[in-house]
Amino acid sequence: MSMALSFFVPLILCVLFGLFYIPLARKIGIKEFVLLQSFKKKQGTPTMGGIIILLALVASLPFLYTSDYFIILVFATLFFAIGVTDDALKITRRSATGLRWRTRLILQFILAVAFCIVFYYTTSRSIPYLLFNGLFLVFFVNAFNITDGLDGMAAGNFIIILSGLFFILLAIASTALVPFVLAVIGATAGFLVFNAPRAKLFMGDAGASLLGSLLAMIAIFAKLKYFVFIAGLFIVIEGGTSIVQILSRMVLGRTLFPIAPFHYVLLRLGWGEQTIAVTSWIFTLTLTLVFVVASL
Repeated sequence: MSMALSFFVPLILCVLFGLFYIPLARKIGIKEFVLLQSFKKKQGTPTMGGIIILLALVASLPFLYTSDYFIILVFATLFFAIGVTDDALKITRRSATGLRWRTRLILQFILAVAFCIVFYYTTSRSIPYLLFNGLFLVFFVNAFNITDGLDGMAAGNFIIILSGLFFILLAIASTALVPFVLAVIGATAGFLVFNAPRAKLFMGDAGASLLGSLLAMIAIFAKLKYFVFIAGLFIVIEGGTSIVQILSRMVLGRTLFPIAPFHYVLLRLGWGEQTIAVTSWIFTLTLTLVFVVASL
């Protein structure tokens, strides 16, 4: 499959799936429940849109197949399933609360350990890396979930980071993952057609779990975790501030920050949603370009 087809086939499929899914989701009640008053205008927007990204990738898989792609996609689908469960509970309860956070974290760690064991026996036999890979995977799954708070923010940052990873893979002549990386970028770009401000479709916890796990596992297979940490600094800050906030409340009995995650701080300062999303894209693009140019 040529590079152009690797990108455009999933993109077109995702757009087609989206055109079908959005009216279906409205009809059967797969809609966002919003807790914060400032986000009430988003109430009722179709959610769980990550399904169209996954369907586009699965439909493209016959053209992309290698064992690495299959392993990544299987585990990404399992992380997606955890997110679907979380979303489904929120929808049926008409609440912002889905799975208990401990339950979700336990399930994520079980999947992360299973993935790392498979990676250990198929690719890299290193115990320290195995442990770090598991933490890396769970962190980015949750960090993307946290970042997916504003229209287009998570998907846009994801596309920029993964595009940078694509160019680095080309630069170091490591082309085995290139078709799959392009397919993931294409499918997510197709989703962004519906998710860009003002969003007609949200990815939900299902989609955020899918994208976070895909990015982390691709970085692990490509041995480019350090790049994802640097280029994805905005995602790291989003996830990190929330984790520190939770831990400080548990350990110290008080919160360390006035509010978390970081984009809530910007909202409180009076920044508009679209301004925050676009600024995050520019920030991530700048870091990505600097890193890619330095790698050439």
